[in-house]
Amino acid sequence: LFPSTKLKEIMARPTMRFSNNNKSQTLLSKMTAQEILEFTHLSLITLNLLTSYIKQYSRKNILIVTASANGWISHSLRYVYSIGYFKQIYHLLFNNEINGTNEEILMFHPSRDVCRSFKTNKRYSHISEHPCFI
Repeated sequence: LFPSTKLKEIMARPTMRFSNNNKSQTLLSKMTAQEILEFTHLSLITLNLLTSYIKQYSRKNILIVTASANGWISHSLRYVYSIGYFKQIYHLLFNNEINGTNEEILMFHPSRDVCRSFKTNKRYSHISEHPCFI
């Protein structure tokens, strides 16, 4: 759902123009027009997925499982905040006052060992078949 690898690659590039210390503008100065278009498309898909899950299951029944460090999703969304629909995604996930609810979408950061256990060539027909759930 979040373009972490690509975002880190772009952030490592030299800045192409002045940015006023604004994270989002600094990132934009490092991106090609094609990358901005791709991020915008990804943000629309992600927003549609999250909103449809919220409508179907409610916020309290959604859990995002991520291999990222604690706080990375919020941090990375601040970088892409002005691109496409990432602003709406940020507020959907982290600003419950705007959402009018106290229900949070929880995020789970499993241990590195659990994450590594998913890196396999074997495909499971259902996640419950994976050894970490048995």
